[in-house]
Amino acid sequence: DTNVDALITLKDTNENGTDIGFNATINDPTNTIITIVPDSSFSSEQTVYVAIGATVEDYSDNAITKSSITFVAVDSTAPNLDFTPGDSDTGIAVNSDITIAFDEPIRIADGDVTLNDSNVDALITLKTTDSSGTDIVFEAVIDDSKQLITISPTSEFSSEQVIYVSIGATVEDESGNAITASSITFTAADSTAPTVAFVPPDSTNCVPISSNVSLTFSEAVRNADTTNSDITDSNVGSLITLDYTS
Repeated sequence: DTNVDALITLKDTNENGTDIGFNATINDPTNTIITIVPDSSFSSEQTVYVAIGATVEDYSDNAITKSSITFVAVDSTAPNLDFTPGDSDTGIAVNSDITIAFDEPIRIADGDVTLNDSNVDALITLKTTDSSGTDIVFEAVIDDSKQLITISPTSEFSSEQVIYVSIGATVEDESGNAITASSITFTAADSTAPTVAFVPPDSTNCVPISSNVSLTFSEAVRNADTTNSDITDSNVGSLITLDYTS
């Protein structure tokens, strides 16, 4: 066991790769099996090169031929996923779809079942506000590559509605690596026009002749021009029509 390490080469990728630390032992006294124990686990899908030179022989002085192999470690990394819209995004169009993109093909983790448009809906949660909110009705589909889920709400979001979407640890890659349960929230765009209240109100009679007229909006307003310019004291007059009717 004290000299067997020197007989072995263990590297990343090929003979020119980075050394991989290991400890080797031989099954003394029969001396027929060398066991190589890496100092740490291989990386997911890592290519490993192992070699032994013409440095050992049998008890009749017959040396082996230099030999090497490469092998690939198992995929041990769960798929990455990306939501669109992203977490905490705001101003999302009220008629938007939601997508969940994966960096490799996925399947249902329970029973290794193939994903299709008929079973993908059950994997998705879509609610108002948060995980305790009201369900939002939707249809979901998955593309032919099994890497993109598209969620289509059956009706538009409300103006400035907060949307919660999640997927559980219910899908995995083809090597059985399940994702971690993931969720996001985003906020739909403001799609409601401001309301305006006149003082004095419409059709009011007996208004004092020295009265001002005011227009109060339910939210901040700006000019509806090509540059969305601010309303100022110098341009607000052009927005108002004030006429005598009789």
